[in-house]
Amino acid sequence: MEKIAKAHNKPVAQIAINWVNQHEGVTTALVGARNPEQVEINAGAGEWELSKKELELIESAYNRIFGKQ
Repeated sequence: MEKIAKAHNKPVAQIAINWVNQHEGVTTALVGARNPEQVEINAGAGEWELSKKELELIESAYNRIFGKQ
């Protein structure tokens, strides 16, 4: 996720939230925030989308770590 985050100049948190939100059937991601800055970062994840290739890369990494769900 760090490489993708750098490519988009976005925080890793936005990459993760964006990935979750782009799953079919997902309407929202439940995320936490400890301060107003984190709230703004989290909200920014909804302002853009990952490419299909990026989604596939993240999904592949997820499956390697946690097993296919």
